[in-house]
Amino acid sequence: MSLRQFTASILLVTMAGCTTVRPVSSPRDFLNSRTPGRIWVTAEQPSEYEIDSPKVLADTVFGFDAKGESITLPIATIKQLRASQIHKGRTAAVVLVVLVGGAAAISAFQGLKGDSEPEITEDARPRFQLLRFHW
Repeated sequence: MSLRQFTASILLVTMAGCTTVRPVSSPRDFLNSRTPGRIWVTAEQPSEYEIDSPKVLADTVFGFDAKGESITLPIATIKQLRASQIHKGRTAAVVLVVLVGGAAAISAFQGLKGDSEPEITEDARPRFQLLRFHW
């Protein structure tokens, strides 16, 4: 596994751990303040829609289904709207695991690479010949 693949897999796991699909309390405010790539909508009719690239214009949600066909739904007919959002608890857990894992890795590798101070085998002080005068 190359370093690029390893980094991509770590980022994928991290992003999956930091987000979750949850219901939104106010669909209009959520869609006006954020631009999610995909939402899941339960409408008044017993049907569920998966909408890509959703936008709100006036009182209607516009977007595309999986086939690329356009979907329009009046906001008044939406019973529930779910979207991917940041999960604070999981994000904190991922950050904690990364920090602890990094500290453990540094601690483990420090012993393999040697100590930070070189081992001195001889007296490293300069040697001077002392002149002795004999009278």
